[in-house]
Amino acid sequence: MVTPHTMTSQEANGAVRRRPSLLLPADPSAEELAQYWTLSARDHAEVMRCRGDANRRRFAGQLCTLRTYGRFLPEATPAPAAIVNHLARHLALPPVLFGELPGRLATETE
Repeated sequence: MVTPHTMTSQEANGAVRRRPSLLLPADPSAEELAQYWTLSARDHAEVMRCRGDANRRRFAGQLCTLRTYGRFLPEATPAPAAIVNHLARHLALPPVLFGELPGRLATETE
C-alpha cells in the first residue's frame, strides 16, 4: 500500500507501481538453505499447527520467504522443490518432486 506522503505524481494520477516478481533460487546452495530456509523451534511449532503435509510445506515456505524477502510468495506460486524438500526434511515430512499448489486458493490466503 502506498501512503499519500510517498506517492509520486505519476502514482497519484492512477499509474500503479508494481513490485518486481519474486524469483526464488531453483538450486540453492547448502549455505543458502541453512541461512534462509531453516525453521526455529517456534517456527516449527507454528507450522505443525497446519492441517496436512502439503499445507505445512507451503506455510513453512511462506514463513521463510517472508523472513528472507519481506513479503510472501504470490498466490499459486510454488516454491522450488529443493527448498520445499529441505523444509520437509526438517519437519519430518515426505519429499515432493515439484512444488505443490493448494486445491483451493483461498486456503493459501485465509
